[in-house]
Amino acid sequence: ARSRIDSLKLKKCQIRYSDITNTSFNGNSADLVVIHQVLHYFDNPYDVIKEASRLLKVNGELFIVDFSSHSIELLRSKYSHRRLGFSSDQMNELLKNNNIKVIEFRELKRESESTDENLTVTLWLGKKIK
Repeated sequence: ARSRIDSLKLKKCQIRYSDITNTSFNGNSADLVVIHQVLHYFDNPYDVIKEASRLLKVNGELFIVDFSSHSIELLRSKYSHRRLGFSSDQMNELLKNNNIKVIEFRELKRESESTDENLTVTLWLGKKIK
């Protein structure tokens, strides 16, 4: 990603490495925070959302990509998933409790080759309201 940003000469884009639950970045400084397929690895995703909200400016956007609720235990045992996805209600509550309003929600269904169950990826776009 870094080389792509450099090749496109994007001056206002940065990629940084940090603890997602406790970054050293200034609060109220980000226009956009992206959390892509990592929330299911956390015992307490609230901490991740809380930090994202701290980073966002008012009206800044949070884009989350993760699995919808499912029961594929293999993902827990083989790939160390702590959570088996998120229901819409769970995510809405996490976001609401951190001053983020869901403005768009989309489910992308995909057939899983390893089980008989469908695995759905969900996209949530939220806006910090205060």
